[in-house]
Amino acid sequence: KVPGFVSGCITGRSFGDYVLLGGQSNYSLVIHGDSPSTSRIYDGIVFDQVPVIVSDGWKEMAMPFSDALPWDSMAVFVSQWEFERSPVDAMRSAVAKASEPSRLQAWRRARGALDWSLEGTCVATAVLLDAAREHIGSAGLPELLSWPDCAGELSRKGKLRRAEWQGTLNETLLEDMLMEERFD
Repeated sequence: KVPGFVSGCITGRSFGDYVLLGGQSNYSLVIHGDSPSTSRIYDGIVFDQVPVIVSDGWKEMAMPFSDALPWDSMAVFVSQWEFERSPVDAMRSAVAKASEPSRLQAWRRARGALDWSLEGTCVATAVLLDAAREHIGSAGLPELLSWPDCAGELSRKGKLRRAEWQGTLNETLLEDMLMEERFD
């Protein structure tokens, strides 16, 4: 059994519980941690959850392929000030935005550029385009989602399979994807 240490947090639950709960959730709350990045965004990608991000400037600093994907239409960004002022109202508004059909559609369309574990993923194309943008500039490079191998929406079978986890899913693979080892 994997202990209750998942993504840097003591959950008091088993790894299987974490996988089941993640597979059943539609949204992931991503709060700025002790660095500009957090593994919570990647947990949400694996679980096919629309990210609700509470952090200022996170999109520019830490979003995967921030120059190549339409993050404003895929995720919901909540300013830290807005969240601190009224957390309940901020989250109510964020969940309403995350539930918009156009946002869900944009998220599902781009998921293949983010989740390397899906069949038909285009993560390799995304990495190469990101490197090209970094080193030669973005002039003349097409949008990531217009590339033929990134243009289609992937099946949601992966999420349903995870939600029905009974201990037969490759636990080592999930552990590698979801566990963040911070202590040596």
